[in-house]
Amino acid sequence: MEADLATVNRKVTPWVIFVGHRPMYSSPYSHGYNLNDGPWWADVEAVLIKYSVDLCLWGHVHNAEVTCPLHNGSCMCLLCTLHTRRSVM
Repeated sequence: MEADLATVNRKVTPWVIFVGHRPMYSSPYSHGYNLNDGPWWADVEAVLIKYSVDLCLWGHVHNAEVTCPLHNGSCMCLLCTLHTRRSVM
């Protein structure tokens, strides 16, 4: 995965989209970020961030979710967090 991402020329391919089966993050407790399910999740996340992957699409869970950019389970977008708080209140 890292070797493939390292060869991407962003002038030719400006958007990088990653596709995986089991989501790294998900609202259902049984499907969310869980290092007990495999310690490799943190390694995958680090590579996705290192190569500035623009979009990740995941399967396995049969619902649709849109989140802010996440790192270690935390939202990395202040405006996204503020918008979410306002829409919930």
